Amino acid sequence: MWGLSGVLKRGRSGHVRALLPDGRVRIAGGFAGHPSVSVVTNTAEIFDPKTALWTLVRPMHTARGLFSGTLLNDCRVFVAGGASEVFTQDILTSIEEYGPATGRWPLRKATLPNPRWYHPPTTLFAGTLLIPGGL
Repeated sequence: MWGLSGVLKRGRSGHVRALLPDGRVRIAGGFAGHPSVSVVTNTAEIFDPKTALWTLVRPMHTARGLFSGTLLNDCRVFVAGGASEVFTQDILTSIEEYGPATGRWPLRKATLPNPRWYHPPTTLFAGTLLIPGGL
């Protein structure tokens, strides 16, 4: 059955989401605002199905939209690449990692070898993250 359940603190599109093992949903980044006046955001929120509420949490370092987000087996969430501006070719190589134990988004020293967005990440069996393709 479908029903309404809470309202995001920040409307957005082009964001990533991750279903956490405890049933909560984490979303981050994307384009905020009306399409003709959108801005790229670094904000992040968590939805708790027990309370049906969204809560703003610590933001990413970098505002990004149309990027990849991958939940690893140890509950870390990796985000990579994406666009840093709306309607531009300013594409990112940076990688951030959300650590559920700390609630922080440290920037990774490693970066993508090429700027990319619209890329489909895949977690391999050994826990390695593969990020092929993209634009």
